[in-house]
Amino acid sequence: MLTARLADGSPAVTVPGYSATSTSPQGTHLTPDDRSLLPGARNISVGPRLGADPGECVYGAQVCEVESPTLLYERFTDTQDYVRNVGGMQFEVRGGLAVDRAVLRAAVLSARPATDDEALAMLPPPRPSTPDRSVRGAVRELARDLFGGR
Repeated sequence: MLTARLADGSPAVTVPGYSATSTSPQGTHLTPDDRSLLPGARNISVGPRLGADPGECVYGAQVCEVESPTLLYERFTDTQDYVRNVGGMQFEVRGGLAVDRAVLRAAVLSARPATDDEALAMLPPPRPSTPDRSVRGAVRELARDLFGGR
């Protein structure tokens, strides 16, 4: 079971049987733990919904089912997704047609805004501090050696 921790403003979600393969501020991509299910359109992506009004399906959806005021299902030619409004944010869980619709639904229902700690855990580690190697730094160092000072 995986709890994907996404960047600030993105959901944290639990998807049983899946592991994160890549994570970015735009979302997390998940792959089935059972590699016998691959290849195939079985990957899942989780992230913020962009470019759509809350409660409305996007253009091109072949199927648009509004299950509740905060939950909708869309199916396209090669993908399907659930969208859920949580606290003024839209979370989208998208998968290929080989992903069971119930898995996508359960994942989006478990979505919640990431906590501050989860968002911080997503950030890359800070760069190691390196000495100033710029020309200005070299001139400062020379000036200190010649004239003293701080």
